[in-house]
Amino acid sequence: MLYIVGDSMQTKQSEKSNIEKNISPKTSTKIDFINYPVDDLEGITGTGDEGVYRNFDFNYKDGETMFILIPKIGAKNWYSQQVTQYQGQDVDSMIDANLSKQSFKSLSKEFNICIFHTPKKYLKHTPNLDAPYTPQVPRKVFLYQYDSNKNIWNTIDTFAVNNENDEAEENKWREKMMSKLNSSDVNQSIVDYVRSKNETHKLILNKECDLNNDNLSDRVLVFSPRKIDAQNRFSTVYVLIHKPDKGLTEYSNSRIINAYNPNSYAEGFINISIKSNFFTIEENISTQPQQNKYTTFVFNKKNKSLDLHKLGFTTLYPDTSQDKEITYTSQDFGLVSFEKYDPKTIKY
Repeated sequence: MLYIVGDSMQTKQSEKSNIEKNISPKTSTKIDFINYPVDDLEGITGTGDEGVYRNFDFNYKDGETMFILIPKIGAKNWYSQQVTQYQGQDVDSMIDANLSKQSFKSLSKEFNICIFHTPKKYLKHTPNLDAPYTPQVPRKVFLYQYDSNKNIWNTIDTFAVNNENDEAEENKWREKMMSKLNSSDVNQSIVDYVRSKNETHKLILNKECDLNNDNLSDRVLVFSPRKIDAQNRFSTVYVLIHKPDKGLTEYSNSRIINAYNPNSYAEGFINISIKSNFFTIEENISTQPQQNKYTTFVFNKKNKSLDLHKLGFTTLYPDTSQDKEITYTSQDFGLVSFEKYDPKTIKY
């Protein structure tokens, strides 16, 4: 069954906590949760603020598994979009039909996916009861979050049930973590940020990442002018780093991507690729011969700065034996920050 969980769920913080503080958020599980079949996304029930979903795996494939789906743009904003899209129809039924035909891998593009998981070794086989497996004491419950960029499940938290009195504490812990996961403040800040640019610019790229490796979702955005001409021809790259207090640190540069070339519509921005704390802006700067430029920046966690890491150029000819590739690094151009980088003035 798939249930909507309210964003505004409030819980009292437990005085007695069995949360294991020494679990690293970087640890992960090798269980292939993302390829679990999606066969139980039905029976949607509203409980106030719609938009966050959960799904229980009744097959107990690798233990007791509860999927939590949180829209990346914020639960309230996402559900509001669905209401508009399915105006005059049964919104929950239409959402159910749409989600049910997708895989968790596909859903991860639109949703952040988390899992409450109790490994099978902590369960007792009870074939004569309604539930084929029953949680035992002692046991551990793990909370994982899917990293779609690395295709891994990171451990967010874990709870140890050591005696029967801990059963109630586990429920409080689950509710507390659900409330935390359901908070859409961070996602909503991205939505508000995009809206603030909409009058004069349009969003042409929006990529989620974790450039400072703190397990908080960061964003790389590219906005192009709505009116592109010779006087207004540069797109702006924004890098938004989420802070622990849910605020944003903004970095921007409006000199890198040329959004307009009156002589060749084939030339210009291609993509931004992201790996760990690096991101690369890919551009085509010539068609005769074909020449691509790769500008790579790195997030310096110690200094909390974005710096130019390397510049790469590839030139491709009809005769592949003439192809060329050249790369420049900080040893050539020195220390250059993302915000001060200007391709016209940099020396290498």
